[in-house]
Formats: sequence, structure tokens, C-alpha cells
Amino acid sequence: MIGVEELTRIIKATLATASLKGERPLSLLIVADVGLGKSQMLQKFCLVDSVYYSTDTTPYTIIKKYGLELRSGKIKHIIIPEFLTILNKPREQADSFVTFFNSLIEEGVLRVESRGEKTFSAAYPVTVGLITAIAAPEYNRRRSQWASVGFLSRMLHVRFRYSVETADKILDSILLKEYHSEAPEKITRSPDADVLIPVAIGRYLKALALKLKDSEDKLAARKLKQLQTLIMGLAIINHRTAVSNEDLNDLLKMSRFLKPPSIMRLKDRFGKDIIVENTESYAEV
Repeated sequence: MIGVEELTRIIKATLATASLKGERPLSLLIVADVGLGKSQMLQKFCLVDSVYYSTDTTPYTIIKKYGLELRSGKIKHIIIPEFLTILNKPREQADSFVTFFNSLIEEGVLRVESRGEKTFSAAYPVTVGLITAIAAPEYNRRRSQWASVGFLSRMLHVRFRYSVETADKILDSILLKEYHSEAPEKITRSPDADVLIPVAIGRYLKALALKLKDSEDKLAARKLKQLQTLIMGLAIINHRTAVSNEDLNDLLKMSRFLKPPSIMRLKDRFGKDIIVENTESYAEV
């Protein structure tokens, strides 16, 4: 894919957080307009060993079919390339999915009962990262609801749009059928990695978290934790056991995709005030 090298690197670093000893795997939500290749970007990671990749699933399927892999730590991330497939389910099912992942991402799942039977039990809470993508209009429709239950702040948000130049290069590549040469990404997981963050770099992360925090994250505590985990993931893919200034520079360059966008206040067809993100303020690639 063209123009998404930095975004691909963010995804790789997110997947690398599965190797961090004593840390929860980072979760990622990619937001962009329709037709920009979000799902295709995630599809390239469908064969990663620590990933359960599914275009459509349910909490019951995840727990019932993959419970052993979750308990053993073999599955550390779940990738759903198009979150709209989940949202298009009946309202009750879609809401239960969000509730399920609220726990799975942060507090962890210890025991699950479904349909009158115990379907999952673990010795300690199991946490798994979610990596998914959604079109900006659908995101805006559900933004307030998800924020109210803490679903949004549990994930690192990546927002992007294509520049005119990149869009033109993409059209040329399609004409040349360059998509035939694209291959799945391969990532080797090295478990129980200890990554040191120097104190000076930690101070930079704190300042960056305060700058990038979302309105739902008043203290910037979750944002700081996400940035801390992401930069350790960057160190891992750079084959380091301590975060370096190079990793920090990488993160600072990526931060344009993590920046909260400008907000517009509009009215829906019933005259009710709604808040939506201005996609024109998304970072260009």
C-alpha cells in the first residue's frame, strides 16, 4: 500500500506490545473516511501468530472456540478489519460486544457464563488487545455513546486522510496492478520482553500525553499508558531492550496521527445538537 508506511509501523509496534512482560497489549482504533484502505491495511497482519483475525465474530465465539489460546497467552490481539460488521448486528448484540471488549482490553476477563453454562474460566484475568478500523461517519454516530462507557479511551486512536498526491499515486498503482505484489506481514513474537524507559524520555511522554489526551481522559492517565506501551513496542521492533531517542523521535513523528481532531457542532435531522470530528483536520499521508 502507498503512503501508509508510518501507519503500518504503528500497527507493528502495537502488535509487538504482546511481547511485553507484565503489560497489557495495546489496543488500536483506526479512523478514516470510507474507501481509504483501512481494512486492507489490517488484512496484511492476518497471519501473525499472536493474532486472532476475524471479519465477523461474537464474544461467545471468542470465548468458546479460542478460550484455551486466550488462557495460554497464545492469542494476544484480536483484529477485526471492519468494525461496522459488528455494529450492523442487532443493537443488543453490538452493545454486548462493546461491553465485552471493555473488560477484555483493560480489567481482563476471569470468568464468563453464557446460556446457563460456564464457558470460560482462568486462574487470573486475561487481557487481549483489540485492533480494528471504522469509517469516520460511523465513528461520529457512536462517539458520544462509546465515550460514556469508556470504550473510546481504552484504545489508541489513529486518524488519517490521503493528500491529493498520495491519492493520485494510489490510482496509478491500481492501473499497474501493483496490489498483486503485496504480501502478508510477518512478525515474530519474543515473549516476556523487559523494556526500560529512561527517566528523561518518560518526561517527554508525560508532556506528550497531556497534549494528546482526549476529552474523555481528564487526567491523561490512559493516554500516557498507551504512549508508554507504544514506545516500548517501537523499541521491540527496533530490537532494543531500552527505549532510545530514536524511538522517541519515531513516536513524535507518529503523534500527528494521534492528535485529537477539531470538532464541529451540527444539528441532526431532528434538530438535535451533535458533535462530529472534522475529517479535514486528520493527518495527511
